[in-house]
Amino acid sequence: MFKKILSYVLVGSMLIGGITFAEKRQDEATVSMTDAQTGIEGHYLPVDLLMGGEDVLSDVPAILYQLRGANRTLVPVRFISENLGATVKWDGDKKEVSIFYKNKLITLVIDNPIAYVNDVPYELPDSVPPKLMKYMDINR
Repeated sequence: MFKKILSYVLVGSMLIGGITFAEKRQDEATVSMTDAQTGIEGHYLPVDLLMGGEDVLSDVPAILYQLRGANRTLVPVRFISENLGATVKWDGDKKEVSIFYKNKLITLVIDNPIAYVNDVPYELPDSVPPKLMKYMDINR
């Protein structure tokens, strides 16, 4: 059920709001980021983020993140959520982000593939957990 809801929200936002992610070519420069949980640094291909056909820049770039042999697009959750009209709160002690959107509370815990929607657990699509990445001394 959550997968369907999340899929509809993402697809709907891309169609209605014009949000698109475009992979960069493999020969373009990478960005260095550090997994804030493990301290492991990696080099990632950045991806462009477009909203309403306009190139949008965040303080932390969206990246292609390889997980279990497949590329996943990671974007700062605050950036996407707030642009959709949600309110976002971060609890650094718990490594937990709370997203308040249309009478729903969505809770994500870093490195946990289970999300909670109004306290009901749902496995995230493809069991991809939220990550906390450090880019130029900024954690997102």
